[in-house]
Amino acid sequence: MTPVARVFVACLALIAPVAAQSPSGELVNFGVMGPVKSIRMTRIALDPETPVKRWYRPADVCAQCSFDRLGRTESRDAGHDGNGNVTGRVEIRHGDDGRNLEEISYDNDGNEKYRAITVNGPHGPIEVTDFLHGTLQATETTEYDAGGRLLHARRIEADGTVDYERSVTYGDNLVEERFRTPNNSRREIHKYNDSSEEWLDYDERDNLILRATFDGSQLTFWWMKKHAGIGVGFSIPNASPGQTVAYSSTDDGELERTLYLHPGRKGNVEPDEVIHFDSAGHLVEDAKISYQRDAHGNWISREIQLLDADQRQVVVQRDTREIKYW
Repeated sequence: MTPVARVFVACLALIAPVAAQSPSGELVNFGVMGPVKSIRMTRIALDPETPVKRWYRPADVCAQCSFDRLGRTESRDAGHDGNGNVTGRVEIRHGDDGRNLEEISYDNDGNEKYRAITVNGPHGPIEVTDFLHGTLQATETTEYDAGGRLLHARRIEADGTVDYERSVTYGDNLVEERFRTPNNSRREIHKYNDSSEEWLDYDERDNLILRATFDGSQLTFWWMKKHAGIGVGFSIPNASPGQTVAYSSTDDGELERTLYLHPGRKGNVEPDEVIHFDSAGHLVEDAKISYQRDAHGNWISREIQLLDADQRQVVVQRDTREIKYW
């Protein structure tokens, strides 16, 4: 069984090393197709006064970015303020194998803010060194086994403090991970068979704080201790054709659920509709997204509508995108 995709958030702030991927994966992962040279996105309408709760935010590859002929990112914006205004830029240097060697972030005045230097091994990054305004901040090291599976990752601050540490051991139909931060430690176990999975989490005193079971693409059981000190999120892709279901925990140990509808597309990067429910199953937000696309299938115009307090569809965001190709 393929493990359910998960990401850990909130107080643990764990960073999972990213395995090496083909350069074109940068674009494909964001639903962008074809020999893209540059992207420039403009937000032409945004109504912050609309009385609706904004939950869904599109996972755009960038607002302003450029790519080489192999699809590798050469530069991108460092972020934007929600209205499409770019807040800086990032320049990326690649090795001969296409993987990142250096990323440098600049503010809008051209001053260097952040720099990350990466040393790659055969299976992925083995050392990443971070600098802020030219001053060493931390170094992250990663070890893999002969098959490329993560064995150990650790981030050490400039003063020698261990920011976090992650160790993984593998057995027959079992994976055990240990996480440690200055204020917390956890042990996580995943047990698999042909069609099901059990997920167990233990705190630093080895008390059970989370148990979940899955059968195929279905979550069949969930329990999480209240105020457990962690926040977890996980998704089940292809829960049914054209759908992805994502869950996120609340502080009281319950689960909120988000349904992504993306008919005709495997991933949920460019959904047609996103429906978010709270832990009691009540509708929080229903976002409908419409696109106009170019000959390559990339969107060049996008509109997002949400339900307001009176259950009327109101436009809260309109974006246009200029895409140039090699």
